[in-house]
Amino acid sequence: MRIIHYSMKYILKHKLVFFVLILFSILDSIILAILPYISGKLIDNLLAAPKMKTIYIFALVYIVITIIQLISQYLQTVSQTRLTAHASMALNCDVINHMQKLPLSFFGDKDMVYYNQRIYSDSSAVISFAVSTVVQFMSNILSTVLTLYIVAKINTKICIFFFIAILVYTIQYVFTKKILYSSTQQFKERQAEFYSILFEQMSNLRLIKVLNAFEFFKSRLDTSFLKLYKTIIKSQKVMYTFKGSQLLLTSIARVFLLIFAGIQFLNGKITIGMLSVLLSYLSTVINSATYFVELGKNYVTNLVSYNRLKELEDIEEEPNGEKNLDVIENISLTDIHYGYDNNKLVKNLNIKFDKGKIYCIYGPNGIGKSTLADLVLGLHHNYSGKVLINDQFILNELDMYKMREKLCYYASQHPLLFNDTIYNNIMVNISNIDKADIEMMADKLGLFSRKDSNLSFEYIINENGTNLSGGECQKISLIRSFLSKRDVIIYDEPTSYLDTASKKFFVDKIHELKNFNESIIIIITHDETLKQICDKFINLEEYKV
Repeated sequence: MRIIHYSMKYILKHKLVFFVLILFSILDSIILAILPYISGKLIDNLLAAPKMKTIYIFALVYIVITIIQLISQYLQTVSQTRLTAHASMALNCDVINHMQKLPLSFFGDKDMVYYNQRIYSDSSAVISFAVSTVVQFMSNILSTVLTLYIVAKINTKICIFFFIAILVYTIQYVFTKKILYSSTQQFKERQAEFYSILFEQMSNLRLIKVLNAFEFFKSRLDTSFLKLYKTIIKSQKVMYTFKGSQLLLTSIARVFLLIFAGIQFLNGKITIGMLSVLLSYLSTVINSATYFVELGKNYVTNLVSYNRLKELEDIEEEPNGEKNLDVIENISLTDIHYGYDNNKLVKNLNIKFDKGKIYCIYGPNGIGKSTLADLVLGLHHNYSGKVLINDQFILNELDMYKMREKLCYYASQHPLLFNDTIYNNIMVNISNIDKADIEMMADKLGLFSRKDSNLSFEYIINENGTNLSGGECQKISLIRSFLSKRDVIIYDEPTSYLDTASKKFFVDKIHELKNFNESIIIIITHDETLKQICDKFINLEEYKV
C-alpha cells in the first residue's frame, strides 16, 4: 500500500516502540486464537469425566491468560499512542517545512487556516492508519491462520465454509470502495472549509464590529454548515449501506454454520465442545474478514488524506542554491524586469548597491518597491535579468536561506511578529547581545514610554502584534534590525508610525551604520527627512512598464 510505504520512514524512527507494539500484538492474537479451543476442551472434559480438579486446572489457566492479556494490551496501548503521536508530528512538521519553502506567490490567495487544519488532520489520519494497519494486519493474519488450522483439524468441510465466507466479504468490498472514496473526499473537503469559515468568526472580530457585519458573517457560516451537513448525510447513507450489507452477510453466515455444524454434531462427527468452538471461531473469522473489509474501506478513506498530503508535497519548492557566503560587499542588478504573473511592473532596471552607502527607493503605490526588496532577498522569482552578489555570485546559485539568516535583515512595513514575549520577538536569530544594549535602544525609541501601558520585555504579543500599536510594532522591528548587524538591511517605510524623538534616534543609528561602513542600507520611503540622509535614489516610476 502506498500509505504504508509513505509512513514507514516516520514509524521506523521509533524502532524499539514499534517492535514492542508488534511483539505484544502477536502475543495477544495467539491468546485470542486458542481461548475458544480451551473452552471447548473444558466442556468435552467435563462431559467425559466431571471433576472439580478439571475445573480448577482450567480456572488457573484462564487466570494466567487474563493476566498476560492485561499486561499485553496495556503495553500495546501505550506503545501505539507514543508511536502515533511522534510519527504524525514528524510528518506534520515535514509537510509544514515543505510549505514554508514554497514561493511567496503561492500563498497570495490561500486560506492558511484551512491548510493548517488540513495538514494536521491528514497527517494524523495517515500515520494512525499506517500504525494500526501494520499491527492489526499481522495480528489478524496470524489469528485467522491459527483459527483456520484448528477448524481444519476439527472438520475440513467447515473450514471450506469459512473460506467461502471470507471470499463473499471480499467481493462485497470490491463493489463499494469507489463510492466510499468519493463520499469521504467530499466530506473532508467540506469539513476543512467549514473550520476555516468558523475560525474567521473570531479572527475578524474588529471588522465585524466596525462594519456591523454580524449577519453577513453568520450567513457565511450558515452557508458553509449547510454544505457540510449535506455531505455528512450523504456520507452516512453510504456508510450505513456498507455496514448494513456487512451485517446481513454475517447473519446469513451464522445461520448456515449453525445448521451445518449442528448436522455434523448429530451425526457424531464433532463433539458438543467442538461445536461451541466452531461457533466462536466463526465470530473470529467474521471479525477478521470484517477487519480486512474495513481495512479496504479505511484505506479508501485515508487515501484521501494521503493524496491531499502528496498534492501539497508535489508543489515545487522555490529555487535555492547551495553556495554560501561569509560577507556581502555589493549587489548588482543588471537589465532587471519583474512583476507578478503576466502583470509586469518594472523594466530595464540597472543598479549596484555598495556597502557603506544608503539607498532610497521611492515611487507611487503599486509600482513594485516592496517587490524589489523581495527580489534582492531572493524571495521574488518572477523576474528576468541578472542579480550578482560580490560581482561574481549569481543570486540563484546561493543558499538564500542561509544568506537571509546570517547576512540580511528586512524591516517590513508591517512588522513580522509572533505570539511570544517582546524579548523573544526581538531576539529571533540574534545571539551574544548584551541585554543592556537592548534596554538602551528600547529606552531611546520610547518602546515602554506610554504611561497607560504595561509593556515590558516579558509582555506577550498576540499573533502579528494585534495587541500593540503600529508604533510599538515598528520599534520592536527596528531594535531587531539594529541588533542584527547584517551586511544588507532593508527598511520598508520604517518611520511611518514613529514620533519625532524616535525618528531622530533611527536617523542617528543609520548614520552610525554608514560611518562604520558595516552595511548596505536600502530604505523604501516617501519621508523627505529620510531622503536627506540617502546617498543614491531609485525612482521606480522611471522604470515603469
